[in-house]
Amino acid sequence: MSENSAPRKLSRGKIALIAAVVAIVIIAVAVYLLTADSRAYSRGVELQEAGAYSEAIAVLETIPDYEDARERISACAYQIALDKEAAGSYAEAQAAFAALGDYLDAAERAEEAGYRQGVLLEETGSAQEAAAAFEALGSYKDSAARAANLQSALERYAAELERVQEQTEALEAALAAGEVLLSEDRTPLDEATRTELQAALKAGVAASVELPAEPTTLAEVEDAADALARIDCAALAERAQAAVEAYTDSTARYALVDGPTTEFVIDRLSRVPEIANVVLAGAQDEAEDAESEEVAEDAPEGVVNDALEEAVDDTASGEVAEDVTADDATSEEVAADVTADDAAPEEAAEDVAVEDAESEEVVDNVEADDTAPEEVAEDIVTEDAAPEEVVEDVAAEDAAPEEVAEDAAPEEVVDNVEAEDAAPEKAEEDVPTAEDVPAADGEPDANAPTARVYFASTLVSEACIYLSDEDLMASDGACGGCVEFYATAEAAQRRDGELASQGGGAHAAAGTLVVRLSDVLSARERQALMAKVLDALTTSEPGETVERAEQTQSLSELLTVRETGFAVEDGRLYYALVLANDMADTTVEFPRVRVSFYDEEGELIAADESVRLAICPGQELAWASDIWHIDEAPASVEAEVVTPRSRDFVNDVTLCAPLEVRAATIDQSGDAATLTCEIYNPNSFEAPSAYVTILYRDSEGALLCGENAACGPIPAGESIQFETPLVAGLVQDTFEAFASLG
Repeated sequence: MSENSAPRKLSRGKIALIAAVVAIVIIAVAVYLLTADSRAYSRGVELQEAGAYSEAIAVLETIPDYEDARERISACAYQIALDKEAAGSYAEAQAAFAALGDYLDAAERAEEAGYRQGVLLEETGSAQEAAAAFEALGSYKDSAARAANLQSALERYAAELERVQEQTEALEAALAAGEVLLSEDRTPLDEATRTELQAALKAGVAASVELPAEPTTLAEVEDAADALARIDCAALAERAQAAVEAYTDSTARYALVDGPTTEFVIDRLSRVPEIANVVLAGAQDEAEDAESEEVAEDAPEGVVNDALEEAVDDTASGEVAEDVTADDATSEEVAADVTADDAAPEEAAEDVAVEDAESEEVVDNVEADDTAPEEVAEDIVTEDAAPEEVVEDVAAEDAAPEEVAEDAAPEEVVDNVEAEDAAPEKAEEDVPTAEDVPAADGEPDANAPTARVYFASTLVSEACIYLSDEDLMASDGACGGCVEFYATAEAAQRRDGELASQGGGAHAAAGTLVVRLSDVLSARERQALMAKVLDALTTSEPGETVERAEQTQSLSELLTVRETGFAVEDGRLYYALVLANDMADTTVEFPRVRVSFYDEEGELIAADESVRLAICPGQELAWASDIWHIDEAPASVEAEVVTPRSRDFVNDVTLCAPLEVRAATIDQSGDAATLTCEIYNPNSFEAPSAYVTILYRDSEGALLCGENAACGPIPAGESIQFETPLVAGLVQDTFEAFASLG
């Protein structure tokens, strides 16, 4: 190592000099620092005193621990909050006071500033924010009440707004739907639904709904809520919607009856509980194929088919053949069987033997009895459709003028006449209407139905449900009603108008259908049944098919001849029968029985028809009559009930009031025999007349024959003594005597 490279050693003097310099520097720095805080503090105080509180705070916050810098910072912040409060900046003042915590009265001033901010918002700002401001203040002053009031106003406004918006939306939707429906121009079942829809749309469009502007202040919120409360288009919306639904339903209903099939109609009618039987009659030619000249083709000449009473051809009045027979005549009674000649009805004669073209059998029930002129029995059937064509069963004056004098014994004259005065409500039931009369040759009905469906109703009568299909069709709706089919709706409307002009019964056009109901029903029943029928035909959901018990569909099992018997005495045929009504609640007025007698070869010898006043439910009615001029004793007899007319089914049992025969005895001496008895009337009304029927039986109880007599009035609750001569050759030891109202 050289001498030059050896380290130098500092002298003591140099080291002392360096230390002194460092000390001076440190002292200088400390002095500077101490004088800087002082200078900052001084600056902050100056700013505070000058009112520059924010700047003072900024300076003093650099020396928070220097002397009373923190206190001065709080003082400056407090002053700033006061200034903001004084300036009305309550939200900022509230925040400034709140930041000071418990400094002086900063907490109380923060609440007051918040309260004033809430009031300001309530009056000029947002009601929603005001509610929040007061709610935040809790129980300070009336903050809670103000908050609740604001919230209530806001909720009321919101509810009213929602209500009106829902209503207007519903109205707009209904109006739009209605416009679409009307533009489609569909046909409603009820035209009134179209008119109502049009009116509802017009009213809805006219009611222009304007919502108020969005509110801010409490006053605006309250005013807006009041304005909304005055808006109520619910009724308009509901009306429009109801009109839309009604029109939609009505057009759907119309579609169901606009050219429906007969199967559809039959199915729908089967769902009506009051309808018991439905029959398709077919086309118009089927409905009118029963011309007046065809009515009696299945009956023996001299015995007119009962269907003649149901339809009369007004265009051929000379062709009426009246069903006239001698009814209920005793051995002393006169019966006339007069047949009206088609070509010359004025030439009708008495005591005419009608010659059958094939069998050459005589059916002659006419004989003049000189022995008892006072007991003339008349069987008059009044023809409703053409009263001028009625041929009465009377004794011809030329043959035995002394036999027609009713004045000789008026109490013994039995007139089987259905008087209109006795039942005025039924006088027009079976009168054929215009549609039932065939058009003249070469003039077909231009508005004829294409088909008909008939139905029976239990509302008319229990008996109606037992009619055969043919009889139900022949009643032409009198047993319930009829649905007629037409090619067009216009044709159906014309038909409905025709029925209205005729003034008969309940009827209604529905699409291409016309519904007719029986006149037998009361007005209330017709109204109720029509509503049910139309609803069944036009509803989209008709319900279940009504389960019905099996019916016989025939009156022959319910209105039956239980027994028959006959005997011939002195060329006169006496017969008797017992008729029973097994129906539960239906009376048959004017029940008619046709009796036919045959020889050993089955050829017809004689025939007769007779009628009684009525037979009630569950009743057995004794019956006797006779036929004159019988040259050959019959080998057999057949008795059948002639199907009653629909108007003969009633629910009244007064015509079947009971009469009692007491102490009946037969005194027989030689060729003379006399019945003597007492007839008691237990009813509260006088019996104007009565039939007395005597049935003769053999030792084993079999019915042999019988006789019939008539007696005069019997006072209510009293008895009369009755006596009548009998045919001695018929009298048997075993006999029964019955009495029924005449």
